[in-house]
Formats: sequence, C-alpha cells, structure tokens
Amino acid sequence: MITAKHALDATGLSRRHLLLVSDGENTDGYRPEDVAAAIAKRPETEKPSIYFVAFDIEARRFNGVRDAGGLVLPASNAKELNETLDTLIRGKILVEK
Repeated sequence: MITAKHALDATGLSRRHLLLVSDGENTDGYRPEDVAAAIAKRPETEKPSIYFVAFDIEARRFNGVRDAGGLVLPASNAKELNETLDTLIRGKILVEK
C-alpha cells in the first residue's frame, strides 16, 4: 500500500484510486489498517480513494481499513472477485469526473 501510494503521488494526478486485493496474509510490511489510517490523516488533496477487496477471507477482518475511510468488499471465489473488480472499476473509478 505504501509503495502504491508513493507511485500515485508521483503521477501528479488530482484524482487517485488505490485498489487492493488481499487474502489476509500479511507477508511483509505494515498492517493495511495502519497504512489506511496514516493515509486518512493526510490532507484531502493527498488522499486517494481506497478500495479493498477481501478475497477468500471475511471482509470484517479489514474493519480498520473501513474505519479509516476505505471501501471494503468481500469476494469468496474467482467469480465474485471478477464481479467485484468489474463493479469497482466501472462503477467507481472510471465514472469519476
């Protein structure tokens, strides 16, 4: 999440989106809820929209990301994952002005 946030910042775009898919296995680095909370403290112009897909794990495990302002959605299998990503990309990210 930190690397993605830095890459977004480098684009210079005013509208930024951070889309993550996680199986809940944090193999390295900070916890997603801690990073989301740190991002939430940034000025409004530096905050990307955070979309977090909990893949094959209960979405409530990422309540900390939700509490920090991220949208957390579940996907329990490949079909649900594809549908959720399609909904996010077409319904949230690409339609934004």
